[in-house]
Amino acid sequence: IKPIFVAIIDSDVNLQKTAQSFMDMLINYMPDFDDGTSPENVNGFYLLCSYTVTLFYTALIDHKLNSSKRDLILDILVKFLQVRSNLAKILETSCSEEALLDAEASTFPLISGTLGRALFVSLYSNKSSVQKLLKTSYTEFLQAIRFHEKTMGELPVIFADMLAFAEAMSQDNYVASGSVAFQRRLRLNLLKYIRRPDAVLFDSMKVIHRKWLALSRSKELSQEELADFRSFAGILASICGVLLSVDDVENSSSQYKDWQKYVTIEMNYFINKQCQWLNNPDLLTRENSKDILSVELHPLAVKLS
Repeated sequence: IKPIFVAIIDSDVNLQKTAQSFMDMLINYMPDFDDGTSPENVNGFYLLCSYTVTLFYTALIDHKLNSSKRDLILDILVKFLQVRSNLAKILETSCSEEALLDAEASTFPLISGTLGRALFVSLYSNKSSVQKLLKTSYTEFLQAIRFHEKTMGELPVIFADMLAFAEAMSQDNYVASGSVAFQRRLRLNLLKYIRRPDAVLFDSMKVIHRKWLALSRSKELSQEELADFRSFAGILASICGVLLSVDDVENSSSQYKDWQKYVTIEMNYFINKQCQWLNNPDLLTRENSKDILSVELHPLAVKLS
């Protein structure tokens, strides 16, 4: 799979198309499995789907990935997630309990961590095609979490926020209302459902912050970059306070203190810039900063700056 992955993210269009055709062929073959298929084959392809999803989603974390490539990779991965979900149902009836538990135990930590980061980082997109794929991705992600809970038992507390947020994003109908409505609803969901700091949230915030910072220092932005810049700012404002919270037992760890220090420094800069832009001669810039500071900024971030 790795050579196919390299080909798809390559700049050579012909190489991309060839690799994509191969992936489509593989995806079209696997749904033909049924309850009569050898359990070993089903289990093998379940593992293949899981590792493929993990590998491809690492590309989405790259902050330099352009929108068209993000669209392409998401499309492939949504299909693999759907096939994985179908194979999971077959595994329940055709595979031994031990093999099922081994497959789920070895792949879910990879799926949950990588998928959680990659989808979160991709939420900034204002392309309707990407937003539709994100909604479908969260639907599949939710099913993967539910299946893991069903087969492995009670989920760790850390999954509570991820589960609630994934469910909200999968059920949302704001994709059909346009990108602006989608982004507004996203920020509301972030404020409502994300309550605990974790590694997925912190890593995602670092990537989004780097993208926002790079655009903030650019002298000229395209229309797409301007829209993305606004989305980055809204997401940062909505989640920064969670990483400053102190209501969890693990918050006394050195890792958490490092997160808190990083967020404090970077968000101080972020808020100061928004305050400066309140006096910007451009009306849209002023209005955006006003909304960020007055409506979107997480309540726990008010003590900054």
